[in-house]
Amino acid sequence: MTNLLVFILGTALALNAAGTPLQDVEPQLKKRLAAGIGADARLTVRLQTTENDKTTLTVTLADWETDVMTVPEVVVAVHDLDAWSRRAPSRNPPPTEITFRIVLDEDALTEALVYFNPGVMVESAEIAPDRVSVHGLLDVGLGYPVSFSLDGAPRVHDKTLLLLKPRRVSIFRLALPRSFARFIEGTLNTVLDLEELDLDYFVAGEADEYLNLEFLATIEKCRLARERLVITGAFKTPRRSKTKSARGTSPPP
Repeated sequence: MTNLLVFILGTALALNAAGTPLQDVEPQLKKRLAAGIGADARLTVRLQTTENDKTTLTVTLADWETDVMTVPEVVVAVHDLDAWSRRAPSRNPPPTEITFRIVLDEDALTEALVYFNPGVMVESAEIAPDRVSVHGLLDVGLGYPVSFSLDGAPRVHDKTLLLLKPRRVSIFRLALPRSFARFIEGTLNTVLDLEELDLDYFVAGEADEYLNLEFLATIEKCRLARERLVITGAFKTPRRSKTKSARGTSPPP
């Protein structure tokens, strides 16, 4: 997620530095973001002035194709974009809020579980207001995979990971004891890793010239709705970057 933010914010600041007033950035920013993110994603860019005359930049991506999955919706909001436009690249970031929201449907959740849990053959996932249900095949040491069902709840771990905490596990439709739930938790657990859900470094790298900061995306809350998993969080700037990279590291060879 950090490369995505760097690309959005850095591109907006680059346009402003080139002489485009913030209020006129919207159409050019949408064009540049679409070229970098890809034509498959439906992109919305909105600049809105708040009651205290601060500009909020909101970028919404729908059907965003990533290595992990096709994300139904991602929203990034930079509050007080004016403060960022006044900041020199060598200065510390302004004390403004940058937030995000990720919405997963059942297809995206299934894709994510398949990607992050290669030891399990996940076939489908269902989202209810009180639980996530996962169905698939699992090797339990019988020499062949067996069908399983799992009911659990997502929980935030270490601010960047979303894990699945099993509540009930069934094999061949027979409920198993809690000890087996702990066993499967070691095999099927990761729902989302924010570090994996991102733009390519080379797309965001050029925009980082106008930031030269290292961002950290942190999950603050997740909630279940009917057929939707909604994840909200914020971007922090824990320390200054010493290299010109969207993540504070050198690009891959």
